[in-house]
Amino acid sequence: MRLKRLLAVSSLGLVAAASLAGCGSNNQSQAPTDTVRIMSKDVIATADPSLATDIVSAQGITNTMDGFISLSW
Repeated sequence: MRLKRLLAVSSLGLVAAASLAGCGSNNQSQAPTDTVRIMSKDVIATADPSLATDIVSAQGITNTMDGFISLSW
């Protein structure tokens, strides 16, 4: 009786370990180092600077258009 119980518990542990082994993976894709990802708290209504009337759209436009402008002193 004791041997059967030990075998049942061992096989149950083995099945649980085998099924959970697929949940974890060290093969994670890395984002490119020259990519910046910015999250917005709200939906950006428009990316057209002439139609932007809210702060969220204005911030998104500023973030994307900032690299096009350069100031030299």
